[in-house]
Amino acid sequence: MARYVARKCVKKSGCETCFSLLFVPRTEGKASECAGFTSFSDKGGLLYPSKQLLAFVSHLESAFTDCFSVNKLHSESISDVLALIRAEERSLGCIPHEAEVKASIVKFYVVTRLHFVKGVNKAKEERRKMLQHLKARRCV
Repeated sequence: MARYVARKCVKKSGCETCFSLLFVPRTEGKASECAGFTSFSDKGGLLYPSKQLLAFVSHLESAFTDCFSVNKLHSESISDVLALIRAEERSLGCIPHEAEVKASIVKFYVVTRLHFVKGVNKAKEERRKMLQHLKARRCV
């Protein structure tokens, strides 16, 4: 997920310093333990995130998982997740663009994950309704 987030958010900033802090060269990335699947799938165009970016996205994932393992999706879900993310400050990118890069990554990540959570919840609800209809049909 870190690679996808990185490609969508960090490349837009255009800052060479941010790019060098958040990505590692292909040779270094392929040697990383975390990049096994990426190096297997790489045909020359994939980006390899730095340990700093991987740690930040892992923090986002754990905050998201912690929030939705306890709470159901509701209108204030984004606020709940953001409160967990803000609880631990992490530096990311160069100092002039740090806030912009972090905001961009958090926004993209949270919106993307909420989209999938909503889709999973909808699929579960549809399956539950289908099973109720089957049960009602057998009773009649």
